[in-house]
Amino acid sequence: MKRRWAGPYFVETKCPNYNFLLRHCRSGKIMKNPVHSNRLRPYRDDRSRFHQIAPRQPPVVDKSAAIPVTPPADTSEEWFEIHKLSRKKKVGGKTYYYVHWKDATNSRSWEPAENVTQFAIDAFEKRIKSRKRNVR
Repeated sequence: MKRRWAGPYFVETKCPNYNFLLRHCRSGKIMKNPVHSNRLRPYRDDRSRFHQIAPRQPPVVDKSAAIPVTPPADTSEEWFEIHKLSRKKKVGGKTYYYVHWKDATNSRSWEPAENVTQFAIDAFEKRIKSRKRNVR
């Protein structure tokens, strides 16, 4: 009878489209092809022994194809103007707002209420309240 699952494996890297590159726990060998997340199952036994058996392999880098990497700019002090707030949610008792930023890429992100100005929150709440219909 064929074994239904092979493994266990460590997740080495996350690839696009819910794929993962895996490393076998006992041999330490990295699989050649990524595996889709629907093919993975959680390992429910003692995991500590595998960290000692197969330590993480250093990545192999081809120096001839290496692209110089510039460190990311420190954006912790950058401030962008808020275009609008479009949604609101509560996670663990903390309120988050979906913020549309006025930056070069017009990015969007969920931000905790303390990172959003009170003016933007008030404008959002007012807009939401005006959308609701009167109950008859």
